[in-house]
Amino acid sequence: MRKRIAADPYCLIAPVYEFFSHLVFGRDFQRSKTAFLERIQPGNTVLVLGGGTGSILPQLVNRCGTSGRILYMETSREMLRRSRQQLEPSATAQVEWIHSSQVSDLPALKVDAIISHYLLDVLSDRDIDRLFREIQPRIHSETRWIFADFFPKADREWLLFAMIYLFRLLTRHPRKDLPEYHSYFQKWAWKQVDSATFQGGFFQAICYKPAPKSINLPITSLK
Repeated sequence: MRKRIAADPYCLIAPVYEFFSHLVFGRDFQRSKTAFLERIQPGNTVLVLGGGTGSILPQLVNRCGTSGRILYMETSREMLRRSRQQLEPSATAQVEWIHSSQVSDLPALKVDAIISHYLLDVLSDRDIDRLFREIQPRIHSETRWIFADFFPKADREWLLFAMIYLFRLLTRHPRKDLPEYHSYFQKWAWKQVDSATFQGGFFQAICYKPAPKSINLPITSLK
């Protein structure tokens, strides 16, 4: 397993992450993370960015099959430890555990699918842009990016504020608001092919594919 991170900003959150996610959002939260996984085929190479506690790992391993490969990148040692516990020992051979926040640490290969669940909302605008830039050499024309995250909703502003404040306090991440996700996907030439909304659109899952190069748009935050 490759290592790059010295401290673990999620050591306090990891033990209770799944419990509180289910408590606050119910089953919809997990449903948002399994949306569009049917697009992953046997033999695929899948890159998971910020995989957390690995709740989707058993399903990913089954879908990739023994000929597939999963690159599982996570900044938290404790999240990685819990992710390993999701799998039988015989299934871990299909997974390469990468303890890092840098896409540049990945092997030089093309991936068939990218999964980023509830990751972009904790990254700075600069880090999101760098993530997209470093991803580009690792995709091909049929790569699919399966994305899920929170979106602003008037009747959930209080909850969103509380979540952002809590994560800033516990993990020291830089965001004070939500990124304008679509602007990044459009800037880096990704086209939406499918979407699913949960709890009135408060969180959404979206599947993207590479598209012809688009006009570079200014990046802003969601208000």
